[in-house]
Amino acid sequence: MLTELVHQAHYMFLPQVGQVYHLYQESTQFQNRTVLIRTGPAQWSSGIPGGLTFLGSVRKLGENTGIVTGK
Repeated sequence: MLTELVHQAHYMFLPQVGQVYHLYQESTQFQNRTVLIRTGPAQWSSGIPGGLTFLGSVRKLGENTGIVTGK
């Protein structure tokens, strides 16, 4: 299930093999979607921004593959 969400996620960068990315559910009055972000849940200076819910972290392994690294 998490793998499907990663493949459907919105992001605005080119994921690099070997890097860890973080999947969030973005819920606002305008949209409800999954987003892939470089910033992990412990890296936000004031906590995870409102409207985002952390779903898990993934490491990019190859062209269309990733592995769940934790929640």
